[in-house]
Amino acid sequence: MLTRKRQLQNGITLIELMIAILIGLIMTAAAITLYVNYLKNTRDNVALIKLNQDMRGAMDIMVRDVRRAGFVTTNPEINFTCLQQSAFGAINIRDSGSSTAVANGNPASCVLYAYNRNNNIPAGLTCNANAFLVAEDTDRFGFRLSADNAIQMKSSGNLTSTSDCGIGNWETITEPDVSYDLEFVMTESELDMTQMFSDGAQVCNSGDDCNICDSGNQCLTIREVVINLEGTLPDGTSQAIQERVRIRNDKYEDSHL
Repeated sequence: MLTRKRQLQNGITLIELMIAILIGLIMTAAAITLYVNYLKNTRDNVALIKLNQDMRGAMDIMVRDVRRAGFVTTNPEINFTCLQQSAFGAINIRDSGSSTAVANGNPASCVLYAYNRNNNIPAGLTCNANAFLVAEDTDRFGFRLSADNAIQMKSSGNLTSTSDCGIGNWETITEPDVSYDLEFVMTESELDMTQMFSDGAQVCNSGDDCNICDSGNQCLTIREVVINLEGTLPDGTSQAIQERVRIRNDKYEDSHL
């Protein structure tokens, strides 16, 4: 008589179970690694975006304010005497926190300037002997890199603070967790208005004598300030931006020295 053998169901062995667990652990570890890298990249991107926004905000403040340097009056005909005296004409590029002057075209970490903030002419002012600057201490401004690598803005100061980065009322405008590197470079060019007006076309072309002001002639000094800004986060992530600022108010001299 024929008999049928019962087919038994066999389970997995211990080795197979351990291999399966190992594969599962490897896949889990890979998934966790990918997730951690994703979180790190997201955090780095957010930090970089925040850094860029902070730098752009600081740069916009500097650009808008520096561009106003030298403004005297919206009515030059009535207040022409003040305009002639160039009461707000000086723009100083200096080493941060000091009175050390920096030559035109060389970099420095502080810029000092003045402008008529309220467009007001003090009563009885004759614009002689820097009377305008003496009368208006709140019309002096500047930006500098502080000792702890923050960007500071000057809101006011006395006459001496026009040429010294260590004097005046300074306020920090940047975040404390970012280390900044700030650099100003100013270039100047002259335009001899007397010679230009004597020209038939009243145009000052490249190479003409009117590109250099002669003593005693009317002169305009045209200025541009380049601002280089770099910010670095504690983890070493850094970003750099640059802006070129054409000073709107050219320095006028009724008689060039």
